[in-house]
Amino acid sequence: MIRRNLGQQLQQADSGDLKARMDELLTANHQLEERLSAALKELKKTQSKLEETELDLAGARAGITQMMRDRAVRPT
Repeated sequence: MIRRNLGQQLQQADSGDLKARMDELLTANHQLEERLSAALKELKKTQSKLEETELDLAGARAGITQMMRDRAVRPT
């Protein structure tokens, strides 16, 4: 079905229109690839920051837990 429609469209359009449309699509594709690449880089940075924050949080929790244990053993 799609191939038939595409074939009909190709027969109906002249080659100049097709070339212009192909150029538009190639340009749009290139722009989307650039945006995807930038988004993937940003995602990687964000994931790295999240991992660092999770490690900081785990360290803070461990420190608080230890402090609570120390206070329970030696009340002030």
